Amino acid sequence: MKNIYDIIFIGGGLSTLMFLSQYTKNNSKQKILVLEKNKKIRSDQTFCVWAGPNLFDIEKTYKLKPKKIWQSIKLINSKESILQKIKPYQYKAFDGNKTLQLLLAQCKNITYKKNIIVDDIVYENLFLVRTKSGELFKSTYLFDSRPPKNKAIYKYPEVLNQAFIGTEISVARDQFDDTAATLMNFQKSDDAIIFNYILPFSKKRALIETTFFTKKVDFNLISKVHKNFLHHYQDYKIIRKEKAILPMGVIKNDTNSQAIKIGISAGMIRPATGYSMQRIANWLGKLDLKRITQSNKATYYFQGPILLDWLDSIFLKVCYNKPEIGPLLFISLFKNANIFSIIRFLSDSSTTLDIIKIILALPKKIMVKGLFNYYE
Repeated sequence: MKNIYDIIFIGGGLSTLMFLSQYTKNNSKQKILVLEKNKKIRSDQTFCVWAGPNLFDIEKTYKLKPKKIWQSIKLINSKESILQKIKPYQYKAFDGNKTLQLLLAQCKNITYKKNIIVDDIVYENLFLVRTKSGELFKSTYLFDSRPPKNKAIYKYPEVLNQAFIGTEISVARDQFDDTAATLMNFQKSDDAIIFNYILPFSKKRALIETTFFTKKVDFNLISKVHKNFLHHYQDYKIIRKEKAILPMGVIKNDTNSQAIKIGISAGMIRPATGYSMQRIANWLGKLDLKRITQSNKATYYFQGPILLDWLDSIFLKVCYNKPEIGPLLFISLFKNANIFSIIRFLSDSSTTLDIIKIILALPKKIMVKGLFNYYE
């Protein structure tokens, strides 16, 4: 019947399309609907992942082509600059629009509707999904990727926002070191952790993002800081812009809801970093991806790595209560820990030894205070 489906997905972003590009390989005969609120696939995103030994090969599995690959990374603060060579690992950037287009093309026999805003969802043996325009869709199963609306879904109260404004620019002469990605170039602040993230695609072209880890988002302030940093580069031309807010908090694993959460509201963004693509791929790589039924439905509920999420929660407590020492934590980590352990840790693929090395590399007094929630 018209408007009755086996599965409905609310939201057609990265998590949904990565899922469906794999799920529909073996389940192409199911009737699947994706309802996306945007009028077109977004072009204001960049997805970055780590690649290398013992890490899930996203490029190969999803048939994606990186925009740029780096084998060195930098961290910078007012006192020092850290350059780390990461071979045999790599840091890869994927163009957001091209990535989503390629993933969508791999989703077999789905109906993808754009510019659809969901107004209400009711479960009465079937899911009834009503849109703002008055359409009604029904399905047996529903995956919901809408962002969380309140803090009740978080395990811990210390929830920050990762807010950023990015500008991809080109310049007339060589101004960028395109051999290394700058993960963090810190600016001093007592109220937020502020840094600039620089992805040099060539010596004349780069994405510059100004990021705040903050309790309260003020995009006017972020824009001001961002424009001031762009003044480092002479005679630049703007190619495109990015702007977003990502929640930084550990999500509760809710397996009691009839709808299956996916994306941000499921905890598929790493709480302390904002990385999502790797976490989604790791999750999908462990699933059988058989036709969803009531008997196997529970296997599709996402569960974040418990130990890593707990360690992230301690880090977030420190950053929430003492943002001025946030840069010290990152600098200490990349300065003192084995870089391969760091990469595996950031990729949700760490060994027990990696985690021990990470803990030993961080300032002990600061982290113990975070563990017991005690600050002077």
